[in-house]
Amino acid sequence: MTERMGVLSSDGRCLQPSPLAVRAMLRPAARRLAAVGIGFAGGWAVLYGALMPFGLGLTLGLAEDCFAPCAAGAALGLLLHGLGALSLRSLCQLCALGAAVAARWLLPQKFVPAALAGCGTLTGMALCFALGSSGADLLLYGMGERSVVEVADALSGGLDIKDITYIAGSCYMTSSLERVYDYELIESYEDVAADRKKYASAFMKQYREQDAIRGKRLVQPHGNAYIVVNPPSMPLSEEELDAVYDLPYTRAPHPSYRGEIPALKEVKFSLASCRGCFGGCNFCSLAFHQGRMITSRSIESCVREVEGFTRDPKFKGYVHDVGGPSANFRHPSCKDQLKRGMCRNKNCLAPYPCKNLDPDHSEYVELLRRLRAIPGVKKVFVRSGIRYDYMLCDDNDAFFRELVRYHISGQLKVAPEHCIDTVLDYMGKPHIGTYERFMDEYRQLNNKYDKEQYVVPYLMSSHPGSTLSDAVALAEYLNRRGRQPEQVQDFYPTPGTISTCMYHTGIDPRTMKPVYVAKTPHEKDMQRALLQWRRPDKRRLVIQALHEAGREDLIGFGKDCLVRPMTDRRKPAKAAEPQPPQRKYGKVYGGGKKPAAARSAQNAKPGKSAKPGRAGKPAASGKSGGKPGRSGAKGGRR
Repeated sequence: MTERMGVLSSDGRCLQPSPLAVRAMLRPAARRLAAVGIGFAGGWAVLYGALMPFGLGLTLGLAEDCFAPCAAGAALGLLLHGLGALSLRSLCQLCALGAAVAARWLLPQKFVPAALAGCGTLTGMALCFALGSSGADLLLYGMGERSVVEVADALSGGLDIKDITYIAGSCYMTSSLERVYDYELIESYEDVAADRKKYASAFMKQYREQDAIRGKRLVQPHGNAYIVVNPPSMPLSEEELDAVYDLPYTRAPHPSYRGEIPALKEVKFSLASCRGCFGGCNFCSLAFHQGRMITSRSIESCVREVEGFTRDPKFKGYVHDVGGPSANFRHPSCKDQLKRGMCRNKNCLAPYPCKNLDPDHSEYVELLRRLRAIPGVKKVFVRSGIRYDYMLCDDNDAFFRELVRYHISGQLKVAPEHCIDTVLDYMGKPHIGTYERFMDEYRQLNNKYDKEQYVVPYLMSSHPGSTLSDAVALAEYLNRRGRQPEQVQDFYPTPGTISTCMYHTGIDPRTMKPVYVAKTPHEKDMQRALLQWRRPDKRRLVIQALHEAGREDLIGFGKDCLVRPMTDRRKPAKAAEPQPPQRKYGKVYGGGKKPAAARSAQNAKPGKSAKPGRAGKPAASGKSGGKPGRSGAKGGRR
């Protein structure tokens, strides 16, 4: 007793506590103090913000006498992290933490209610403040080379990050628009989240302003704050682009990779000759990160890079690709865009080429000729996609001729995507007649140069606007032309594209009219199966799709039919009458009666060779076992 309590007085009071008693009294205080420290560190590091689930679990997992001090320390850390500024986001984080603590306090040892309370408040906060939850002061979009340098210069010059709001190609969040000028206000985040028409309207405003020359600053209300999107950064000039590609890259995988990387083989000895794309495909997001304006490297820069290939011991003499998003784009589509920017409501190529289009391949032809002439280079291939519609607009067919003659590695990649003009309009692609005209000229050039080269057409299923009947029509089109695509891309939504806006809203944002969208996985599977109708594993889906489309006429055995019925009701073929078995004597005699020469060789005496002219080795003499001369006959069969 004395060891535990210490020295006691006559009335039972403790005059001098023992060491064990002192430790027993200090242990709870130390635990609470540690809990405060843990909570404070977590709150200072915004543990209950960006890592809310972990922080919430830490709080709920502490002992009964420690979770409240931990929560108090976290609240203090959150407040001091912002130097006393209680932002709306910090308040929501504190509410989530407080709800969990209160639920556990009111319901001791009830972890589920506490977790539900905290996670429920967290979910509400995430829904209300999703766009502002990253905690970033500035976001850069696009290729970013110029923007990154400008931000670095501003920071090195002493500017606070919150004052760097003027850089093109950047976004930031602000609580006031006093310092924002010349902007277009788009629908608020709350409106676009609740109304799909407003979503389509806001998207199209944003899409039209993605231009470095004429684009406006965009502002979107977001709760009690605003998101400001500055216009895109100007594309790099030819000199700047050359400087980027002249940097001393290792051209090797990151050291963290172990083993061989198969995808590296196709790009290791390829070069990017241009950036940007004015093709205007609605399912492509290039307009948001590379832009619609073309910038190109100089011919000398490309030559220097390929000369570097020849010094690599792994280079076998083949340049795998010279291109970019579209290989044969080397300069802006027209001269007007250099002054006024890209057109707001018009594409350069689809559905028909613009009258101001400047289709000129002369510089690209010169580039390919220079690369072919480099010592050590055997072949220069063009494997990036070719815009055949742009190529056909060029009155000079020198590029088309040299492409077929020198730069195709057996297959040329083009992207007709579909055959129905209405679907192609939704895609932003030229009509199918343009592709057919290209194919006619391609065949003629291959015949002229005695080449056996093919085309790999990129096809897409279930794009917005494509119905099941359209997919059937595409399958018929391919069947009539004897095409059997091995690979088909099924449409999937990618951020920042018109097609994704159609997929989400069911509205074409260019016209604000409804558009059909195949969304169920089953219908998407049927549309894709129709483009690969010959695959046995797709047969059941193809038959079901044809039934739903009312095209049972394509189920059968005719030359125009796509698939046979699941149950073959044709009369079975008459079974052949059994034939008496024939004696077989191998490949030389083929069965039936043995020839006279073979019979005479078989009847020969041991040691006697076969007659002259007999195929095979002479009979072995003096060999025991077996019939005389049999080994000689076997030698002939071999």
